[in-house]
Amino acid sequence: MAKNTDYVDQVLISIAQQAQNSDGNPVSYLLDTIFSFLHRKTDFFMGEGDKPKEMVLKSFEKYDSLAKEQARILAKKEKEEEEKRKQQQMKPKVEEPRVVELDENDQPINQKKQVVEDKPKKVEDLPVTDGDELDESERGKLVPNSGNGSTGKGYTWTQELGELEVSIPVPEGTRGKLMNVIFKPSRLLVGLKGQTPIIDDELERSIKTEECSWTIEEGNLVVLNLAKQNKMEWWSRVIKSENEISTKRVNPETSKLDDLDSGLFFLNLLRFIG
Repeated sequence: MAKNTDYVDQVLISIAQQAQNSDGNPVSYLLDTIFSFLHRKTDFFMGEGDKPKEMVLKSFEKYDSLAKEQARILAKKEKEEEEKRKQQQMKPKVEEPRVVELDENDQPINQKKQVVEDKPKKVEDLPVTDGDELDESERGKLVPNSGNGSTGKGYTWTQELGELEVSIPVPEGTRGKLMNVIFKPSRLLVGLKGQTPIIDDELERSIKTEECSWTIEEGNLVVLNLAKQNKMEWWSRVIKSENEISTKRVNPETSKLDDLDSGLFFLNLLRFIG
């Protein structure tokens, strides 16, 4: 039966392909050819009353019903697969057990970058050693964190001579297409689309936008890398609406000094000595 069906299929396909020489509709051409054959070579149309039409309609309804059933089954299958995908997305992620290394104070080390730090201290809150008076120009400024930066409203930042890194916590599972990040030479905008921006302000100094980048780490932390226009100065803040840090208390990274030529290194060194 299968072989016979295959043979008939090939014959009918061959006939349908000839539609290119007719009105261009393969199905219409095929049906016209079949009825023409029945008219010329058989007494099909000589049947009593509407019997020929009933035979045609019976065959049509049979395969029309089969086609609709197949379409229903396919739609049901696609709906079930879509429901499974939604359920998979809604399942909470289960973190695998990890070995946590502790320091001498039983605190975890080498763990995920922490964004929320202790409240920054002001310079005047630090103990003053004998003979070391507070420079009035430093009053009100913040003490830099271990990364030569500080904590702003909704973000934490660190810096090296040539660039800044800004870390912004976002809802778990946030994807890149949900973020709105715009770098301008003197301005920065960061936020979730459709919501109030987390940062939308003038930058403390200019940046090279073509060298800036951003990424999402672990689905809940946006990390910006801002390339400084002037790679020989320390920033006192990221945006002008935030409190300044004391750049006199910045701790230069010796590992980066090899990248500077001797002249620039000398100028930078004089700044901290002075």
